[in-house]
Amino acid sequence: MRFFFRSGLREKRIFFSLLCLVVAVAHRAKAGDAFDEFEKTPVSLENPSDVAPSETVKLSNEDERRFPSPPLIGHNMTPTTDPLRRGDWMFGTYALAYGITDDLFIATSPWIWVSYNTANVHLKWIPYNRGRTRFGFFLSYFESFDSTPLDSPIGGSSSVCNSNCGGAPSPSNPGHHHFQPLDTIVIGNEPVAIGLNRYQWKSSSLHALYSYDFDIAMTYLSLKLSYFWNDDLPYSIRMDPGDDAIRGQVDFTQLTEFSLGDSHWKWAYECGVLGANYLYPYFHTGTSIAYARPSWLLQLGASYTIQFQEMFQASGWYPGRFDSRLHQTQDGQAYYFRYLQTALHPEVQLQFYF
Repeated sequence: MRFFFRSGLREKRIFFSLLCLVVAVAHRAKAGDAFDEFEKTPVSLENPSDVAPSETVKLSNEDERRFPSPPLIGHNMTPTTDPLRRGDWMFGTYALAYGITDDLFIATSPWIWVSYNTANVHLKWIPYNRGRTRFGFFLSYFESFDSTPLDSPIGGSSSVCNSNCGGAPSPSNPGHHHFQPLDTIVIGNEPVAIGLNRYQWKSSSLHALYSYDFDIAMTYLSLKLSYFWNDDLPYSIRMDPGDDAIRGQVDFTQLTEFSLGDSHWKWAYECGVLGANYLYPYFHTGTSIAYARPSWLLQLGASYTIQFQEMFQASGWYPGRFDSRLHQTQDGQAYYFRYLQTALHPEVQLQFYF
């Protein structure tokens, strides 16, 4: 959220004006579709009993499986295979999406735009949606904007290391007493910035998705392949690969969603491997609970990522710990605090459907 609060009033007005415009256009389009359907429906005046405007049409079990209401998005690491019907909209804190066809929709995330100063676009295609099984793909592209040069540590004010430092700064404590309030530390005669103060990254990813409906639970599997053209300061799902030369990332995760009886409540559990191609792969786990109605959904939860080799060390579970290596940006500037080694991710959504 750092970008949102630092941006000017003009940028905030533009952002929310665009969101309001999209919602208004969506409502107008849906209203037009409903009127067209009404005009196409024959009404017999000779038999008024044929007209039942208050009657609710029940979906078959097949339709309910193919088009759940509401469609769930999933977690940050594990998207679901739930599709949007053609012409339907999804709008909320996590995603803004439109159904192009019954098996293809386009989306963007307001949360990533605002919190990570990053433009993003996504396509989800579910070519197989039969019975209890779905299979599809989820393609994403991210590119940060309005990024500033090397400036300040992520956790606080800018700093410089004086002659009493005795080495590199501690990634877990960027504000300790050896630092003075200046912009860089000095190693030898070369200034070295402690960290970046804005996200700077560019990447694309492809999920191969599979799901199966067990009646009591729905299980989603995701194999994700990512490539980073720039990860000078990426989002938290790009953890420390152990070597700056590793540009790709391979993840395998599962998300299982349970319906809690006949209520509107759902509980989900997620686990898997992040960075299977890293020098030291990561264990990823998370959980959330959601209250889902046909027209809206509220989800609250969190997920955590930690190296497998640190899972049984109490110190390894300290969130927000950065690597201690010295890095270089693409334009050759040296700095610390590039990759997270442990991360706590929010799994929070408020979505509306129309």
